[in-house]
Amino acid sequence: MDKRFWRIAEYAYKTVPMYMKRDKNFEELHEWTDIPVLEKTEILKNSDSFFSTAFFSMDGKNIVKRHTSGTTGRCLELNWSIDDYKKSLIPVWVYRKKYYDIKPSDKMCYFYTTSNLGYFDGKEYEEEESGNVKGFSKNNLNHQKMLDIYAKIVKFNPVWMLIQPSMAMLLCDASEKSKMGISSLKYIEFTGEMLTNEVRKRTEKVFGCKTANHYGCNEVNTIAFECPYGNMHVISNNIYPEIVDIENKEPLTTGQEGELLITSSVNRINPFIRYRIGDKGIIYENKKCQCGCESRVVELTSARVHECIEMEDGSKINSYIFVHVIEVINRDYDGCIQQFQVVQYDYNKFNVKLVVDEEVFDIGITKQMIEEKFVANVFQNDLENAVYTFEFFEQLFPEEENGKLNWFKKKMKM
Repeated sequence: MDKRFWRIAEYAYKTVPMYMKRDKNFEELHEWTDIPVLEKTEILKNSDSFFSTAFFSMDGKNIVKRHTSGTTGRCLELNWSIDDYKKSLIPVWVYRKKYYDIKPSDKMCYFYTTSNLGYFDGKEYEEEESGNVKGFSKNNLNHQKMLDIYAKIVKFNPVWMLIQPSMAMLLCDASEKSKMGISSLKYIEFTGEMLTNEVRKRTEKVFGCKTANHYGCNEVNTIAFECPYGNMHVISNNIYPEIVDIENKEPLTTGQEGELLITSSVNRINPFIRYRIGDKGIIYENKKCQCGCESRVVELTSARVHECIEMEDGSKINSYIFVHVIEVINRDYDGCIQQFQVVQYDYNKFNVKLVVDEEVFDIGITKQMIEEKFVANVFQNDLENAVYTFEFFEQLFPEEENGKLNWFKKKMKM
């Protein structure tokens, strides 16, 4: 592995009180795997000491403050120095230019949950604009508001957009209803949510542009970026990813599925060393790609492992089984499911919300057929007596609290 990651680990153990409090000091760690896995709970318990002493005297104006969305119920406050933050963004800009001819000077639109401008008269800004970049709030969205936002985007003439898949679907609807295209648009980058083939295909069809997937998190910024040949290349200048068997604390070899650990060489205020991000996947060490990039390739195989179906006996089931069900329906019924969300209300009661391409009804597919196929393909013995109710919507909007459309939620009365 690159020596930079050993150096950032040593730096963390010698300047960050949280790491200093661990049982072993850095000199006692002989192998990379000797370093304990960093859990989010450890950071939360030591939030006051997860800050490098090397930055205690830094002016607050030179610190970028971020936070995780808290989709797992545990939200972290994060700090970056401005220099480190900018440095972390350089590799992804190199990829954008190389693969899609996108430059920092190109006009861009995005959507935000919390405004960078703060509040005006007690209310968050509905829009924010800085030079060639324009953002829109995801709060209080409805059909008319989306049409209004889309009209503003058309007028702004962006070259590219950085958006979540759920927002892409809303913009597709707005484009079709308004019958307006965006002539200047040549690229859309997806981020922040699970991307399905159906969302990608519809977005490319409606807007007639190239698309790519961007995998990252606020803790470390970009982890991997998709090339035109569909491979997610690790940002190896900044990130060292590992796939491990978390129960046995053992590393796995190329091509094996396990939990993803991330080490960032960039953030020196809050160094993340062997951080358990909560995703499962596979890393390919020597996968040759037609794009010419030799960086390792990461393939995510499931959602955040914290998002689990809860059973009455206390056991948990990975909610990714519902993603599989949707994939089966889309395979058999011409990609008809555009958005979905499953809500668990009780141990054996689930509400399934679906947005369906209504053109599928013209070829004889019915809502009842979709519902029956959903139930028939939940291959989980513990859920054989589960009850499912179904609702069909024109659109599903992101959640107010985190700005994402979480495809699985729990609303159980405990």
